Amino acid sequence: MGRTRKVTIEVELPEEIAGLVERVPWLRRVIAEEGVEGLRRRLELQARLDLLTPETGLTEEEIMELDRILKRALARRLEDELSKDSG
Repeated sequence: MGRTRKVTIEVELPEEIAGLVERVPWLRRVIAEEGVEGLRRRLELQARLDLLTPETGLTEEEIMELDRILKRALARRLEDELSKDSG
């Protein structure tokens, strides 16, 4: 079986979403492995999480810790889903 040919595509994203992609390595894997639709759903969820946390009245440090916890959990969930799909 030959190697899969890879191509580069350009995708237009809102600036805040593009910033998420640049900061979060697993989102780049989602782009490559799930395509645009899967990426759109996950980016919308991530953007909602980022927008909701400041409204809670938590300190910046608490928000950052919750953000790390949530993103780790989402990354683990995505990795589990990807391993199920490839296995």
